[in-house]
Amino acid sequence: MGRYVDQDLDDDQFWRDELRHLRNEAGISIRQLSHAADVSPEQIQRFEKGLGGMPIARLERVFAVFGYELELMRTHPEGEVVDTSWIKEL
Repeated sequence: MGRYVDQDLDDDQFWRDELRHLRNEAGISIRQLSHAADVSPEQIQRFEKGLGGMPIARLERVFAVFGYELELMRTHPEGEVVDTSWIKEL
C-alpha cells in the first residue's frame, strides 16, 4: 500500500480503491478472494462498488489475504490527554 494517499479522500473510498487495486494486481476474482478471506462474495462486491460498508473484522480478513494488517493510528501526539468527558453526556 505504498501508493499516494489523498488526505481528502473518504476513508471507505480509499479502502475500496485499495482492495480493487490489490485484487486486480494479484489477478484474483471476487469469488476467489471471498473463499480465501471467508467473506461472502456479495459483500465484497457491494463494498468495492460503494453500495455498502464492511465491518472492520471482515475488512481485516480481506486485506490479510494480501499480507496486510490494518492498524489503529493515533490522531493526537503521544502523551496528549484526549478529552472524552463529552461521551458521558450522550
